[in-house]
Amino acid sequence: GDIEIGGESRFYRFEEKDNFKLAFALAYDEKNPESIEDKDVDAVAITIKCENPEEEIKHVEDYRQKCKKPLIIYTPDNPDTDHIIIAAIARKFQGKGFLFCSATAKNKAMDIAKSAVKYGHNVNAYTTLDPGGAISLNKDLLKAGLNPERIVIDPLTSLIGYGVEYTISAMERIR
Repeated sequence: GDIEIGGESRFYRFEEKDNFKLAFALAYDEKNPESIEDKDVDAVAITIKCENPEEEIKHVEDYRQKCKKPLIIYTPDNPDTDHIIIAAIARKFQGKGFLFCSATAKNKAMDIAKSAVKYGHNVNAYTTLDPGGAISLNKDLLKAGLNPERIVIDPLTSLIGYGVEYTISAMERIR
């Protein structure tokens, strides 16, 4: 099924009661592949480990045979091959709405976004907590034709280093 996360209007606040639903994902461990379909999570994340598109399509197919939960795909962060692997997976699994966690300033984000647009997937805009860089990346993704509803803004683990107040302020500027 589909998962709706985030939103443009506001951030989730634990102290307020509303209808906002949190979504939880589980990292799939191939060494311990117990039944993830029965886990109480909304999505599952896998990491692509090689740079061969055919092998990675097989990897995703193997996962999809075990579990039908929405899929989050991380890549090796290789600017020379990530966009090629994503294009192959996006084409093979057209319309499945995967979330590709690979769009960075150095990683051919425009090509990744074009594959997501063409084949019906989502993109994680992966940046440090630099509002200027994040805004620039988001603009590039939009120029490639990606709808704002298909972009997940991920300023990494900024909360740990910068604190809650600064992180929320920066994320509001990024948005």
